[in-house]
Amino acid sequence: MKKLHKLNSPKFSLSWSVELAHGNGAFLYKADYTLYNFFFKNRNALSNSFIFFFGDHGARFGNEARTDFGYSEQNNPFLYVVTPKRLRNTKIMEQLQQNSKELITHHDLHATLKDILYIQPTSNFTEVEFKIFDKNLRGSSLLRRFQAGKRRNCKTLPIPLQFCICQYKKRNVTDEALKQTLGQFAVKQLALFLEKQNATSRCEEIKLHEVTAKQYLSTEMNNVNNRTNFFEVIFVVAAPAKGMFQIPIRREQGQLDLIGALFTRLDWYGKSGDCMEDDVLRRYCTCRNGTA
Repeated sequence: MKKLHKLNSPKFSLSWSVELAHGNGAFLYKADYTLYNFFFKNRNALSNSFIFFFGDHGARFGNEARTDFGYSEQNNPFLYVVTPKRLRNTKIMEQLQQNSKELITHHDLHATLKDILYIQPTSNFTEVEFKIFDKNLRGSSLLRRFQAGKRRNCKTLPIPLQFCICQYKKRNVTDEALKQTLGQFAVKQLALFLEKQNATSRCEEIKLHEVTAKQYLSTEMNNVNNRTNFFEVIFVVAAPAKGMFQIPIRREQGQLDLIGALFTRLDWYGKSGDCMEDDVLRRYCTCRNGTA
């Protein structure tokens, strides 16, 4: 770190601890001393740096993920921003603290990095006025005011329902026929996805083992006039295939449709999908014997 610091030129570093606690949250604490020691040892070298400390998603496996708090954290991961020491009593710091109370996305993080690299240096990091960074306005810098008059929620920001953290009320679906219909539809769509990827010959057949479902109760989502309802469906596939998955489904005038682009895997899959080169397919595929 000291050698890099002496180069006297802008630097960017990205460290991603993939395996630390992805499958087991208990391992997270094993890095406490290492991280603390790194930041303490390099506190002077990093005094003029922006540090973004965050996760890509919360725990999806283990007991933590089954709690109400753990469930909400799945799509609301930790984000901690440290500013250069000289900016900690400035308008930019005040704006950053104010923006921390708003709903933000990774697009905003991207806009912030662009702001730090290209725009803020020209004003010596004094600008807090709203600025457009992309033509389609997908992200806003966290160092600036957000767009005036624009509500920040899952409808106005590029956040699919599948990853929305708004606390919509839901109720358990008790109609067994409806649950089975939702489960069979979800399983069929997962199987079709593997088929489109030419993966079925190497993966165990996808069949439904069990399913639970909750219906969203918000009037903002459901439409009585055209009989539109939204469901959160969790299903387990039957052996020899493995996997517990989650996907939102829309029912409109009796027709079902997936809302989410991806099925969320809710259990640890280890090496069961290692016959797939694509990381997305690994979480969906249980490799047949002899194909891994």
